[in-house]
Amino acid sequence: MIFSRRWSTMCFALPILLCLGCFQQTVSDVPARRAARGETIPLQIKAREFPVQIEPIPGLEDCVTDKQLLDVLSASLPLWHPPTVPSLIHEFRLWGQSCDFSKEVVGGQGRTGSFLRDTLLSDSLCKEHTTPFGNHFLIDSPYGIHVVRAGSKDAVDFRAEGHYGQLLMVLAETSTPLSTPVSTDTGSTGTIANLLQDAIFRYSPGNEQEFITVALACWLAPNHSWEDQYGDKHTFDDLAVRLTNMQLGEGCCGGCHAPYALTILLRVNELYPIISKGTKRKIETRLKEISAALERAESENGRWDNKWPMNGASIHMYEDETMDRINVMGHHLEWIALVPVSLRPSKETIIKIVTLLHHSVNDLPPMSRRSRTFKSLLPCSHAARALCLFRRVDPNQVWWDAWNGQKIKKTNKGYEYVPVDSPPNKISPSITLSMESP
Repeated sequence: MIFSRRWSTMCFALPILLCLGCFQQTVSDVPARRAARGETIPLQIKAREFPVQIEPIPGLEDCVTDKQLLDVLSASLPLWHPPTVPSLIHEFRLWGQSCDFSKEVVGGQGRTGSFLRDTLLSDSLCKEHTTPFGNHFLIDSPYGIHVVRAGSKDAVDFRAEGHYGQLLMVLAETSTPLSTPVSTDTGSTGTIANLLQDAIFRYSPGNEQEFITVALACWLAPNHSWEDQYGDKHTFDDLAVRLTNMQLGEGCCGGCHAPYALTILLRVNELYPIISKGTKRKIETRLKEISAALERAESENGRWDNKWPMNGASIHMYEDETMDRINVMGHHLEWIALVPVSLRPSKETIIKIVTLLHHSVNDLPPMSRRSRTFKSLLPCSHAARALCLFRRVDPNQVWWDAWNGQKIKKTNKGYEYVPVDSPPNKISPSITLSMESP
């Protein structure tokens, strides 16, 4: 009888002890513990070689005129030499891997897609080609390769990505393969997969969610979950809930990146089921709410600016009214170009905003007066990308067709579209606008 009771106790306790043993083994092997022991974590993530690409939704082509498109594109040319990392990231996102601007067009040594990509993926080239000098952008990490982020202890001035996951998002949007080489401050080499693993292991709900959401959705689909450095599991449903719970205007760039991230989740989910049906409905409801807020802002103020949430808050990003307005309009038009028609603001409102956006870009001071800062490029590049998405065209193709057709001329403002009935203007290399960074 005693033997029977002891055996019953052992039978009950054995599974618990086994589970505890497994738990202890698992805890000791999580990336954070291994990193604390000085180990380097081998590459173990599973991701796509080519990230998911999201195409714009048809129906907005007639909202943008040729002049509007070319004027805004021209305001986004890579004219700053030497560039900063933020300007390179925005240039690469807009112009992509196929761009090829000669020095006669943009000054300096010109700018190509390979220059943009290679500079952003090589710490030594980044130090050589960008300003300021002396600090690193890509550093060794026990989890892979770490991208220095603005505001962190490793960051100095502008040689850093502005947001967690920003570089990975842009690499995804430009369809850069996962196996593309990356090199660090010590000269060690890896690939974009090493960047992605480091970002995944460092994921936390307390970090910015907007950029990393886009990056993970495009690189990880059809997987719908991942584990961080502590072994905690996260899902795209979790991400969506955090984004939908944010207040209007909260988050990166005056709250304009949250609807973009939600739109990408929705569109990737059309191809691969990475979120639940309930989460999908939450995203759709949230995007409708944001569109309604934008409709109200246009109706009452005639524009979308840093007060677009209509909740009394005023969001300042550049401390310049015109640039803030371009920033808000360009960012919102980007996700509107990608979102299903039923979730957009009205087409009438969109046309009014595109017109105001064009006027605002033309209200910027001449390029010669913008030479003290690269920052006008950032909001203009979002605006230009949005209008290209509306027209469903490649920025390079459009700009170079206009250039070769002599439909663009140089003035003290920069480059401008020439109406069809105007005489052609032969571009002279002697008046190249080369913006020198401070």
